[in-house]
Amino acid sequence: MWDLIKISFLGVLASAQPLSAAADTGGVLAITTPLQREHLCEEEQRLALPWISWAIENRAHCLIQSQSVADRNACLNTARQQLIELEREHAAIYLNQIRSLKPDHPVMKTLLNRLRDNRDLAALAIDTDAEPSQLISMRKEACLHSSKR
Repeated sequence: MWDLIKISFLGVLASAQPLSAAADTGGVLAITTPLQREHLCEEEQRLALPWISWAIENRAHCLIQSQSVADRNACLNTARQQLIELEREHAAIYLNQIRSLKPDHPVMKTLLNRLRDNRDLAALAIDTDAEPSQLISMRKEACLHSSKR
């Protein structure tokens, strides 16, 4: 088994401020101004950063520690699997700590979608040599685009 870097996102999850804003409006987060949209997307960027950092650190670890292409690929596959496990773990935390919201509630859907988006971005970081700033920019653009719908 590969000795990959472990991380806990509990501090990040506990500080998910958009959750309270959405919960206070019955699950509908009304973004009415460009400034509100910008603030929301900045928060989304902040929440994505630990996922991206984790992935980049593990990619570097795999590239440095691997003796062969097969070793590198096995290590990267292990990192991808751990990433999926992290997403599941954090989804379970959300569902457990916010028991009043069912999985199909709009606020819970938003939280679970955020986890999926962060996992996808981290997977991209594992698979490419993209810089953290590029990945964060991608997260912000995706947020701005989705907020306009």
